[in-house]
Amino acid sequence: MSSTIVHFDIPAAKTERALGFYRKCFGWKFGQFDGEDDYHLSYAGGEPGSLAPSGAIYGLDAHTESPGVIVLYVEVDDIAAAAERVRENGGTAKEPEEVPGTISYAHCTDSEGNVFGLLQRNPDYRPPE
Repeated sequence: MSSTIVHFDIPAAKTERALGFYRKCFGWKFGQFDGEDDYHLSYAGGEPGSLAPSGAIYGLDAHTESPGVIVLYVEVDDIAAAAERVRENGGTAKEPEEVPGTISYAHCTDSEGNVFGLLQRNPDYRPPE
């Protein structure tokens, strides 16, 4: 099991403003994620396949999270088993959801109420270059 932070999501009330902020502050480049109108993917200063985690800025209308909560995703080999371990150890875990052909994810809280996510990659998925 890798248990590495591999992805993050940053919600934004004004997506273009947030994209500009991260471009200007850190030089991050963003691309539109297929199938999502307001979901902008970045490799956080790295390139596809590098050690840099992927991340995204998305509009609040596209998802249910609120501003002020950046969600970090921990990669796991078996998302159902990892979600169960979270529950067994005092956290909460929603049922995993699938982004067809790419990943499965589940939003969780730790024992202190902090939000994080679990992520399991589809073994056949290759990120866009």
